[in-house]
Amino acid sequence: MAPKITRRCAVPNCRQTQSLHNLPSDPNIRKEWISFIFNEVLDHISKRLVVCSLHFTPDSFTNKAQFDAGFSERLKLKDDSESVFKRQQKTSLSAEVKSSS
Repeated sequence: MAPKITRRCAVPNCRQTQSLHNLPSDPNIRKEWISFIFNEVLDHISKRLVVCSLHFTPDSFTNKAQFDAGFSERLKLKDDSESVFKRQQKTSLSAEVKSSS
């Protein structure tokens, strides 16, 4: 039996494995996500690429209050969350991720 592969956030310096969100299927929104992750739009991207919830503002989610209160196991992104990434430098993000671990 093949070992289980752990999915991790694709943003550089972030290796979170919880609260992961798949890239959107809409090509325009997908390009914006890819540009955020890689600082450019690449032609070929894995379909398994994910981004963790640390890279979105709290108002990006439909159920943030329920999640924080323990009534939901997973955060759900709003449909229009393509433009609500936290605009942090990736180096400052790595410090934030390390401190939250």
